[in-house]
Amino acid sequence: MLNFLKWYTHFFMKESFEKVPERYTFPIESPGLYIHFPFCKSNCGYCPYLKMNYDEQLVSDYIIWLQRERMLHGTSRFSSLYIGGGSPSNDMKAIKQILQFIAGDINGEIAMEVHPDDTQMSNLQRLKELGVNYVSLGIQTLDQELQNKIGRGISRNVNIKSLENVMNSDFDVVNVDLILDPGKDFNILHKDFIEVTKFKPQQISVYPLMPFSFTSIHISNKPDIEISYFEKLDEFAEDLGYRRDMLWTYTNKQNLRYSSVGREFYLGMGLSASTFTGNYFTTNTFSLGSYIKSIQRKKLPIASLRTFNQFQGALFFAFWKLYINELYLEPLLKYFPEAENKIRMFLWFLERARLVKERDNYYFLTKKGRREMHKMEEWITHHVVDPLWSKLRKTKKRK
Repeated sequence: MLNFLKWYTHFFMKESFEKVPERYTFPIESPGLYIHFPFCKSNCGYCPYLKMNYDEQLVSDYIIWLQRERMLHGTSRFSSLYIGGGSPSNDMKAIKQILQFIAGDINGEIAMEVHPDDTQMSNLQRLKELGVNYVSLGIQTLDQELQNKIGRGISRNVNIKSLENVMNSDFDVVNVDLILDPGKDFNILHKDFIEVTKFKPQQISVYPLMPFSFTSIHISNKPDIEISYFEKLDEFAEDLGYRRDMLWTYTNKQNLRYSSVGREFYLGMGLSASTFTGNYFTTNTFSLGSYIKSIQRKKLPIASLRTFNQFQGALFFAFWKLYINELYLEPLLKYFPEAENKIRMFLWFLERARLVKERDNYYFLTKKGRREMHKMEEWITHHVVDPLWSKLRKTKKRK
């Protein structure tokens, strides 16, 4: 089953050379919204996302073009807003400007990634005043050797203080990011997890340290070791008041989660942002010059386009719903009605392979399913995402 999914994913995720759409249409009234803020004041070697050296004037110009891109999209309301980067918390003025032109269009949470260096109480209070109610704190690790390895170098004391400040700011949801390095002893992750749970964040996300062809981290993935580390975490997380909710995420609060990938459909704005409409999966240009030129011409700044038939769109949809361990059959059939027979057959095979279990039309990953999903997620990262981003990075221009 896994080999078939790899083959078929590789087939239908190939780039399409059809004409890009003039405007997106979504099967729901309020899709999710993601805005990419690519600027950083420091460069972390492990990070694969598009980033640029922080420049105040460049940031100011970028916000203007974001506003103009917003005018190209017909969607009037969004179910959520996630601002990622980069390090958006580096520039509170820019965040204020972004939220001034978009916050009124958001029906749900307003979420943002926060760097430990930006967690002074005055900054966090300002975020709350601007309407941000979900934050993700990128601690990564409290182990100094691992901090240095990933190019971060933030001290343990700074990380602890940042966590303390964020938790004292009373956000609706706080997520804390931790890195799992399969080349390190499990005890490092174990100690990090225990230390973070003392502050009782609603969510802890544990991400395997993955090498990309264009980052400075040169390691090899070890999925079997990674899976064993997660299963060891599962054993004691419950005693600490946490359970594994999504594939790589632990929560102590039901029904509230920090997750941009769990949206049914979403619009991506800004450099390198992706959009999923059901029949399109697109990625915006990585080049600021191309981004500006497209918007000047009143064209969507798309650099990569993939078109899906109903079954392919349903598979993409189902993958991310299983990633958050919450695939409900009814909306899947509603959004992709022409693929109903294939969808039901696909889910039947997953059940027969004991990868999922069904309860009241909801499908959940089994323990075996989580193991295979972990391997599938890493395969997609290396065989779909890495080649796509590598290609698009070649077009990147800083000015």
